Amino acid sequence: MPKETDYLKKLYPLALELQKIAPWNDIYERELFGIKVPGSEEPLFASVMGSTGEFLAVSFYEGVDAAHQFLRIQEDPVESDPMDVLLIPHLMVSFEQPQYMEPEDIDRLKALGYSVRKNSRLPVFKEVVPGCIHVLPETDKLAQLEPLIEQVINVASRVGRQEFAWIEHVPEGLNGLVRVPDGRAKSGWRDDNKKFELKPAPAIPPLSKKQVKPFNQLPRNNIVLQVGMVLVPSPIGDKHPPYFPFLLMLVEKESGYVLTPEMMTPHPNVKEMFAKSGERLIEFLTRQKVHPVEIEYRSARLQPVLEAAFKHTSVTLRKVQWMSAFDDAAESMINHMIGGR
Repeated sequence: MPKETDYLKKLYPLALELQKIAPWNDIYERELFGIKVPGSEEPLFASVMGSTGEFLAVSFYEGVDAAHQFLRIQEDPVESDPMDVLLIPHLMVSFEQPQYMEPEDIDRLKALGYSVRKNSRLPVFKEVVPGCIHVLPETDKLAQLEPLIEQVINVASRVGRQEFAWIEHVPEGLNGLVRVPDGRAKSGWRDDNKKFELKPAPAIPPLSKKQVKPFNQLPRNNIVLQVGMVLVPSPIGDKHPPYFPFLLMLVEKESGYVLTPEMMTPHPNVKEMFAKSGERLIEFLTRQKVHPVEIEYRSARLQPVLEAAFKHTSVTLRKVQWMSAFDDAAESMINHMIGGR
């Protein structure tokens, strides 16, 4: 079985070829296209970053739902947090200066004979597990990166000479360009235009009347709360991969007062963390003896969670675009936790 080093020997030259082509000069970040790697159940979807010249990279979002989440962030940035991309499973090859690279990434390059110069940009391979710090992909994912990078080179080399139907949302789900293996084609691959149906997320069972009874027995407070989940950009390393803690924050809209935030972790996974957050919220409010008349939220991820948690209560849920009290409180809280000002 090939080892990590065997894959890296192939991937570094391929990544340097990609860097030379500079696809970020012609392709924008939201211009997704799919790549159906042999053996994978769903395509991975390539996104080229670097049109502004700041961060040069190509991400490969793993599957239709991951591509949908990414496009949703691009289409509605007001509703999304910049950190939301860390909640989407994806592989990445980035091109970074040595001062921003991890020591182990530099060691891998040097071990294979590459020079590491101060102002150079060198390839780094990453896997982003939702809610966790990036790590070097396991060998099965490294094996996928070879055809993925090859197909980005193929598409990038034809941009400007050929029009492409990039992946976009349609009523049924997603539709657009996918590179698929084809033994009859000279290159072994061909362009295809495919439609993908979005699978509905599993329904979150509502909390029972018995579970919310202690909350419902509290006297109602004439207050409106704003709720959200905040990623703390300070990873914790007691599990593998190291993960980012999350704060389930409640802020009083009028005063900006922060109720003590609940700390949550993305283990075993982010979806389960969000699914549990509704019950945690009810329990917290019950302990604090707070029964608001209304809760505002912005995140689409929280909508089904809140609806399930508060279905058998009198609390009004309201989806809003702007939560200034929450945003100010979250920024202050994060700066305090990571030593900012």
